[in-house]
Parts: sequence; structure tokens; C-alpha cells
Amino acid sequence: YFCLTKHVRCSPNHFFKEFLSLTQKTISTYQQDWLRVKNQRLQKHELYLKEIPFSDFLVFSQLFKALPNNIQLQLSNSSTIRYGQLFEMNTSHAIFCNRGTSGIDGSTSTAIGAAYVGTSPTVFITGDLSFFYDSNALWNQYITSNFKIIIINNSGGGIFRILPDAKQVPSFDTFFETKHQLT
Repeated sequence: YFCLTKHVRCSPNHFFKEFLSLTQKTISTYQQDWLRVKNQRLQKHELYLKEIPFSDFLVFSQLFKALPNNIQLQLSNSSTIRYGQLFEMNTSHAIFCNRGTSGIDGSTSTAIGAAYVGTSPTVFITGDLSFFYDSNALWNQYITSNFKIIIINNSGGGIFRILPDAKQVPSFDTFFETKHQLT
């Protein structure tokens, strides 16, 4: 920090025109290596999807494939974002995620606000706990007809089931997973 001695002012085009003439082309398999790894991962991913039973993972796989083009996709927090990272997403989607203070704060409200100011259809994908936590967001006058909600209801915070020894914790169902009977 504070070690620069000269400031060169010029346009980016001029800079790169001059800079590129000083560079040398390198021979590298770096990109091909990573593309090979990506393809191997995609093959394993597709094989896994064919073998697994009905689950959140399978639901998200089908859901992401079924979404229309050119939407604003709002992903709620926690597992919804994590599943979103595991799949190839449609490049025509404008994708946004909401993350509260280490939890499920305000995802529904954020999505409704985004739909209100947005020009394209907005699809909000959320888990059940996140949706119920911020369900008061539906009590406002700004919900537009271009707003759709998809709730993944697995009767609680399913993401907490993957914690090591989760079921060994007394009252796990009540205080961590927060099982419910809401539909």
C-alpha cells in the first residue's frame, strides 16, 4: 500500500493495445484440464440423478430445467442457494439470492420488492421454513401479477439433517429442523 510512484492516465483501449504488444502467447492445457474435470463432474452428476430416490436434490434438478427463459429468479437462502450452485443455470435468467443475518430473514419480502420494481416475470424459490418465517410479506399491496412463488416443503429445515450426529441431539426435530405439519 502507498507504494505507487507514478499514475499513468490513458483509456483502457489504449492501455491494452500497448500492453498486448509486449506479451507473449503461452502454450497451456489449463483450460482444457478444467473443462475435462467439469465434464467428468457433469457425467457423475447426471448418473447420480438417475440413481437417487425422490429427494430435494431431484426436485431442484427438475425445477431448474422447467423454469421459463428470461425471468428474474430469486433464490431464498440456505438450501435453495446451495442447490442452485449444484446445477447448470439458464443463462437467460437474472439470478439473485437473499441471505439474512445468518438465517432466513426477509427472503420473501426481498423477492416481492424485486418483482415490484422489475420488468420481467419473477420466480421466487424458497424453502418452507424461510417462507413461513417471512409470510407477513404477503400482507402488502405491492404484490404484482408477474410474481410467482415455488415453495419446497420438506416439513422442516431439511438442510440440518446433514449435520454430523444431528439426530443424537435432544430435541433436534423441535429446535433445529423445526418439523411442522403446515402445507
